Amino acid sequence: DDAFENCIALRCVVLPNSLQKIGNGIFRGCTSLEHAVLGNGIKRIPDGCFNNLQNLIDVTIAPDVVEFGDRAFLNCHKLKQVLFVDTKQSTALSGTDFESLVSGTSIDDQKSFTLDALERIGESAFENCFVFDGLYLKYRLRVIGDFAFANCRAMRTISLPKSIAVFGVGVFSG
Repeated sequence: DDAFENCIALRCVVLPNSLQKIGNGIFRGCTSLEHAVLGNGIKRIPDGCFNNLQNLIDVTIAPDVVEFGDRAFLNCHKLKQVLFVDTKQSTALSGTDFESLVSGTSIDDQKSFTLDALERIGESAFENCFVFDGLYLKYRLRVIGDFAFANCRAMRTISLPKSIAVFGVGVFSG
């Protein structure tokens, strides 16, 4: 947990495909962080992973992530995109590779996203992420936690699967 806590000069981070797990709040206090690439080994975005990173613009993760933990992206006001890219082809990403990932690999207008493997979205996972404009969730999703997308003011398109068994309070409030 808290591996990069308070690294206030950190603007970009690329974690390797060999990494299997990251701890809760790993980037807590990294107030300058704008871009993050998480390797294919990471299948769960833990609780508070990017919580309160108001300068975060985009995050690249594997397309088969199964869970966004509670408060994973809470208060990431500038978060424009979560990119789902298979980075297995790259064992090491250079600055140029990172820029190409950031600039052209998002799905549907660089603000909307889709996930086939996602099973759970935790409480307040994307609360106060003001710039998301669409959400496409697939058939494996079972749980959407309380206030998961509260105050996502730009949200215009929502597609929810029939597989949802638990739909929290105030999921799309605000």
